[in-house]
Amino acid sequence: MASNSETKKTTGTSSTAESANPAGRPRFVLLLELENTVIKGRAAQYDLLKTLLGEQGVQFEQVMFSRLCLVPRLEFCVATMLEAVGARKIQPDRFLEDVNGGMAMYYASQECRLDATAAGFIEAAMMNGGSVGVMSALPAETAGQLMDRLGLAQRGIRLFTFEDVDERFPRADTWLHVAKQFGVSPGQCLALCSSAAACRSSLAAGLRCVAVPDEFTAFQDFGGAEMVLASPGSIEPSEVITSLFPQPQQGAS
Repeated sequence: MASNSETKKTTGTSSTAESANPAGRPRFVLLLELENTVIKGRAAQYDLLKTLLGEQGVQFEQVMFSRLCLVPRLEFCVATMLEAVGARKIQPDRFLEDVNGGMAMYYASQECRLDATAAGFIEAAMMNGGSVGVMSALPAETAGQLMDRLGLAQRGIRLFTFEDVDERFPRADTWLHVAKQFGVSPGQCLALCSSAAACRSSLAAGLRCVAVPDEFTAFQDFGGAEMVLASPGSIEPSEVITSLFPQPQQGAS
């Protein structure tokens, strides 16, 4: 696997990615979640679950996915979800294997593309003197391969993968850990969040947050966010970046 960083094994909520930034401290840092902001992973998960359950004669609606499955890993919700939809004859462990296999195929497919809004923010951040970090609860190898395929690793975007996560990932200490790896304060970081839970944890850590809800989280409360981008293209990412992190004036000390 190609990589632009050193990787080390850690425990707890620590990252399996990188050493200190050799280029020095950036002016600000844009942080994104790989599975749900960089790509539209929730939509792929929902379609897959709906298909697999439909093959067993079980209906699965979007509202049920939004209520039960907004978790960093589907292993946290499969048993509860199967119980809720009345699919008691389906073995959770076997079903989870099928789901994980299907998602692995999705991550490797051409259908898995860089989200346009995320791409716009990444470009705006890098054009305005910022660095970009991507966080993931996927296995390190899977996340690294996806970063390569999306062309993000080649651009020097740093990947942080976390082995020991729970239903509340990313927590406030997750955001703080990544900010520390860049050598910046939390206030110098902008979190691009697609769920209210991620928004709240980033705000609790002292980051700024811009909310980019999807069809599964649009009903959530993103209170405290700098802004909520309800639809793609509603505002230029460069406008957001320059308003939150204005360029220092020439001659300023």
